Amino acid sequence: MPQSDGKNENQGKKTLGYDEYIALCTLGFEAPVEQEMLRWYQQFHQVPGARVRVSLDGAMDRVTWSAGGKWEDFSEPMLHYLQSFPLGPEGVGLVNDALDRFNPEGIGMSIAAVRDVFELGWYIPDRLPLHGLTDWAGFPEPEMLKRWADRYGIGQIENLGASFGSDQIRECCIPVAGEPPQKSLETGLLLFRYLGLPYPPDKILSVLTNSQYSGVAAALWFTPRQVIKVGIRLKDPDTYMVVGCGSELGLDLDKIALFEGVMSSSGASELEIELLGAEEFKLVLHYGG
Repeated sequence: MPQSDGKNENQGKKTLGYDEYIALCTLGFEAPVEQEMLRWYQQFHQVPGARVRVSLDGAMDRVTWSAGGKWEDFSEPMLHYLQSFPLGPEGVGLVNDALDRFNPEGIGMSIAAVRDVFELGWYIPDRLPLHGLTDWAGFPEPEMLKRWADRYGIGQIENLGASFGSDQIRECCIPVAGEPPQKSLETGLLLFRYLGLPYPPDKILSVLTNSQYSGVAAALWFTPRQVIKVGIRLKDPDTYMVVGCGSELGLDLDKIALFEGVMSSSGASELEIELLGAEEFKLVLHYGG
């Protein structure tokens, strides 16, 4: 297992380009899904100021693309793209309500593919007050979240969004500040405890605490009825972290190397450990801005 040399190996990663689509073709998704991903990509990647991001499940059976930027640049391409889909009133009503409530400067679109199906979503890239998560998005454990946030001085969220599907799964990230970074990792992991969930396995915790990274965020997926997933994200993970966590969670490092090589990527910009349900931990790698 390679050891960290203490340097931030992923600083200055290149902006993702058309190679994203070619890399997608290495994952074996059904042709209609690949074609829709390409159509989505062509619609959004050249929007002025677009920040494009790719998120790959460690099992390599789910990939999510997202692109966001200023409202004045993204709103028209979003409306044009969504005209092809018979969206229900619930999904459209939720995004309209969010725009009215937060009046954001930015907006973004996402598309997630799982083998033979895909799902569309939206998000607000602006930083928003934490109470937007409880008052507007309906987080189902507001008191526990508030206790954690108050205890550790956390007051903002980012990338608040939801799927356009009937289930309207909400998601967001919660930046966790702290110096040294290990302190912010401890704080982020404590959210699992506040929500009554288990920590990642000891071997994963050992890898995380002995790795180099530059920032931490918590991640949440939920509906007003239940918490679906909780994650801890580490920015600029070193090789030791990717290989160590990947080895523990079944990551096929050869396939990841192929995917990154085709995408002309120097490595993941973030590594995420997710808890799905009450006990299933998964690895997700994020690329791009």
